[in-house]
Order: sequence, then structure tokens, then C-alpha cells
Amino acid sequence: MANYIFHDNNRFSHNPLPCGDYLIYQIGEMYCKEDTVIQDHTQQCAEITFVVDGMGTSCAQNVESISANDCFFSFQDEFHAISTDTEKPLRFHFLGFNPIKSTQGEKYISILKQYIYDRDCRVINLPELHNYIDEILFEIKHGNYLFAENVGVLISKMLIAIIRAYAPSKENESLSPQINSEALLIYKIIDYLDSNVSSIKNLKELEEKFNYNYNYMSAVFARVMHFSINDYFRKIKMQKAKEMLQKDISITAISEALHYSSVHAFSRAFKSYFGIQPSEYRNGNID
Repeated sequence: MANYIFHDNNRFSHNPLPCGDYLIYQIGEMYCKEDTVIQDHTQQCAEITFVVDGMGTSCAQNVESISANDCFFSFQDEFHAISTDTEKPLRFHFLGFNPIKSTQGEKYISILKQYIYDRDCRVINLPELHNYIDEILFEIKHGNYLFAENVGVLISKMLIAIIRAYAPSKENESLSPQINSEALLIYKIIDYLDSNVSSIKNLKELEEKFNYNYNYMSAVFARVMHFSINDYFRKIKMQKAKEMLQKDISITAISEALHYSSVHAFSRAFKSYFGIQPSEYRNGNID
């Protein structure tokens, strides 16, 4: 390779990072330049390539054009080549990982291989993957409580999204029985919490959404994830608070938006989680 820039490049090649059902070997982002050359290579592990910006080509079985929000999945031991457009150089995320044997993650890879290994067209547009990869990078960089478990969930969510995108419609309808029902319930809960963090006032609202008793959902979640729904919801509320503190939004407005009883209650929760007051984070923009 020549004339490129890595951002948040995390390599675990010699000591893969265990995260849920997966071992992560590398994750990061590459900014290409007009004369960047990316070495053709054989995949040492499975890899998700997600294009953030620019244009180029990606190749496993065939050469395919790639551009913003495109995803390209490569399997272990498969040839892979990427080239960048000279006028609109590529910027892309990469996530290299393998599933741990006899896990749900291994089943996802097996299903995915059935759908796409021999396809002539492997590139697919999946904008939602961007947020997942950003959160994985955030979790690995900051090492928050139970980050590895959350990263494992996020990888599973990415694989489910890719499987659904590639699956024929008639098979997509029967995908749920192929995937462990408890894992799918947890995926749906996490996806709902992620998408509605600012509108949920009480976690008991999940009962109406999923038609399950909250105590049952909480027990399943804790048994599979090894942390509670409340722990996860607290975590994403705190992440949302940090995002809002980086913008021109008052601390009082943030506390109201996240449904705290008062600005003092929000400040206590924030300090308990991060060790500093919201005002200190805003003034120093501390990671």
C-alpha cells in the first residue's frame, strides 16, 4: 500500500479480541488518496467492508463498483481486491473477525455463505451498518463496562441485516426460525432501544411493544447478555447525553429530552457513569 491514512486502526492479529460469539482481528477506517494502491490479498478472516465515501471497486468472484453506503462481505481464505477512484478516493471502514465455533455467530456466517458465496453481485447498499461500526469503534476505543458483550451484539445485528438484505423474500419470511428465538428477541429489544432512546420514559413500555411480560424479557436478556436491559438502556442514554453535550443544547434541555426528573438527577446519573459532571465534559470535551 502507498499514500493512505488509517483512522482508529485497531489490530488484534496475534491476540484476537473476544467479543460475544466472535473474535475480532482488525477494525478501523482507511482514507485513500488519488494514488493509493491497496495490495490484493487472501482473507485471513471474514471481513465486512463498508464504504463511507468515494468510489472504487471491490472483487472476490467478480469486480464490482462500490460507492457510499455499500457493503462488501469477504469470507476467510477468499481472494479480495479493492481499488480506489482517482477523482473520488475511497474512505471505508473494515471489520475483520471470525465467529467462535458452535455459536450463533457461526450459524450466521453459514447462512450468509449459502446466500452470497457464489453470487456474481455481492455488493449491497446498507446505510444502517455505518452506525453499528461507529459504535463498535467507540466501544473498543473507550472500553466501557461490558463493551465486549455489546460489540458481539452489534456484530450479530450487522450480520442479520446483511443476511436479510441478501435473502430471497420467501426465505426472508422464514429467517426467524433459523435464528435462535431468544437471540432474535434480544436483537429486536436492542434495536428498539437504540432507535427510541429519547422517547422511552419507562422500560415497562417494552411490554406493549413486544407483547411479553417485562420480567420475562429482562430475565432472557440478562441470561444471554450477562447484563440487564436497564444496564444497556443506561449506557445508551449516557452515550446520547454525550452526543447532545457536544451540540448547542442546554443541560436542562438534555435532562428533559432523556426523561430525567430534574437536571440534578441527570447530572448525578452522568457523574456516576462517567466520573465527571456534564458541564465538565462540555467545557473540556473529555472522551
